[in-house]
Amino acid sequence: MAKLKMNVNKELQDNLVSLVEFIKLFENKTIIYGAGSVAKLIIPQIKDKVIAIVDQDEHKIGTTIDGIKVISSKQLLKIDFSKIFISVLGRENTIKNYLAHEVGIPESKIEIFSVLSPHNISSDASIGKNINLKDKYLNKRCFILGNAPSINDIDLALLKDEHVFVMSTFYNHPDYKLLNQVFYTSVHLTGAESHQDKLAWMRAINDNQFQCNEFFFDLQQKEMIEEYGLFREKNVHYIQTSNLCERSFDLTKSTKSYATNVLQVLEIAIYMGFSEIFLHSVNINTICTGKYEYFFDRKLLPHKDSAVNDDNSVKSFLDEFNAFGLVLEELISFKKYIEKKKIAIYITNKESMLKIFDFKSFDEITF
Repeated sequence: MAKLKMNVNKELQDNLVSLVEFIKLFENKTIIYGAGSVAKLIIPQIKDKVIAIVDQDEHKIGTTIDGIKVISSKQLLKIDFSKIFISVLGRENTIKNYLAHEVGIPESKIEIFSVLSPHNISSDASIGKNINLKDKYLNKRCFILGNAPSINDIDLALLKDEHVFVMSTFYNHPDYKLLNQVFYTSVHLTGAESHQDKLAWMRAINDNQFQCNEFFFDLQQKEMIEEYGLFREKNVHYIQTSNLCERSFDLTKSTKSYATNVLQVLEIAIYMGFSEIFLHSVNINTICTGKYEYFFDRKLLPHKDSAVNDDNSVKSFLDEFNAFGLVLEELISFKKYIEKKKIAIYITNKESMLKIFDFKSFDEITF
């Protein structure tokens, strides 16, 4: 790739190169938000991928950068595009909220890129506080529970005094309130694209807290949580994720975005020092069944997942196939890491597709 022509420090240059390489992974339907200096630096390298540049400055609208036309945000809904990358520095979250809530762009299409080193610089002091979680439960065991129907095969009362991670809508389980040491994780809000969907999901978890005191969310949810007064007097921990990062296994730094909830929980549990981890009802077997199946009626979900039909079948098998490939790739990376750290991870129900880990029947576990 040709070098970016710019007079900037090496860290900035390296990160802009990373952005260029990341954009090249997408189809030729990318939009850049911001007709400023960053856009002028990267457009020459990716102009075959970019169909438009968006800016709110009336003086820039109608002009071009390297042949790419600058348009207003009002024109976005008339364009078929895959991703919009925000290149304006310092106002990324404000612009993302504007695009999602006022313009009506699905949040899944909006990408924020920080030219600051994602691993070394945190945009929020709350990320640094995660250092208090490092090895807090060193050499202890924990259980990670999914939402598949097989969760009904075990007696949750056995886990009453165990360290237990639950995900997303586990609050629907009738025995959830029996658990005394629960970590609730929803860094990855499956199927939630709009602001309304995410708020409905967060409120549902907030309204069904029971005795749970520890919660994990993506840093992008912090503004919503504070604005609506959610999870008051609870310990809320934030994870900073980015598609431009590698898996860090360090919650005080930015880490790779999660393809599925189980990846987020595994990274959190490993960081907290758990050395024996049991996975139950974390099946990830939609690629085989063609359906998203839960232990509860799908009508109890806080919002409708646009990727799933009313009968629980997936709308796009190809999307599921690609997603499973990403998850499998990540799990292989996880396995290499845990082997070096001598961490034992077991799946405890045979329906699970996570055959990469050793199997141990739930009945074999001593309580």
